[in-house]
Amino acid sequence: MSGKTIVTLCLCVCLLAIPLHAAAASVAYAPTIVIDEREAIKNNTPEHEQAELLKASYAPTIVVDEREAIKNNTPGHEQAELLNTTYVPVVTVDERERFRNETPGQEVSELSGSVAAGSVVDVGGHEIRVAGSGSDLADIIDSERAALGGAGASEVTLALYSLASAQALAGSHGLQVSEFVSSLEASSKNMTALEERIRNRDPISRIISGGDRSAALGIETETGKNTGILRELRQIFQGAGLDAATSQVIATQISVLEKEQTRLAEISQKEKSDRGIFGWLTG
Repeated sequence: MSGKTIVTLCLCVCLLAIPLHAAAASVAYAPTIVIDEREAIKNNTPEHEQAELLKASYAPTIVVDEREAIKNNTPGHEQAELLNTTYVPVVTVDERERFRNETPGQEVSELSGSVAAGSVVDVGGHEIRVAGSGSDLADIIDSERAALGGAGASEVTLALYSLASAQALAGSHGLQVSEFVSSLEASSKNMTALEERIRNRDPISRIISGGDRSAALGIETETGKNTGILRELRQIFQGAGLDAATSQVIATQISVLEKEQTRLAEISQKEKSDRGIFGWLTG
């Protein structure tokens, strides 16, 4: 190959390389940010500019110390907005006492989670006044006993009225006591109907098929639930800081209801064990 030919070939190669280089140069430049550069951006650039530079959505993260600063220095609803949470105020013991001393009764009820003394609540269609002290509770119980018929009054009904009246004495658990009493009152009505059904069961059906198992199981379920409620009521009032006399009055009413659960549980067990002729024949 002659020298002239070699020179010609080299010129052709160079001419072909020029378009390729131009094409490469036309590619959009996409810089890669290494770790150190990302850290530099985070440390030296405002957050929204960081987001643009890092091609990421800006979502500020509040660290523990900043959250504490917000909690300590910002009103509750603004805390909720900044921390992206629902604001639920927590009332401390000292604040509860301040509410009781400085705030009207209905507001005390809403702020402290208890029912204001002197207000009237409904128990199974009967209005009962909420007691403000142990002596007040004793007077209310005496008054309700007389209204129910004196010595012949239903002790279960009187116990329910008494606990409803005592709810303000449970402090911050007042509304919980109210809910428990409502549940016990509804359960008492249900079990009265079930007990009546057992008592009035057709004699022939009882001889042939035995007891009313459905009614018995209904009572069993109710007494099991009520026993747990009464246990919780005891714990609430034991931790309420009441004087001995008031604690005894309330404990007596809870005991009345506990004995009633025992009585009904025995009726349920007896009814379940009554199997009738077919029950005995089928073993």
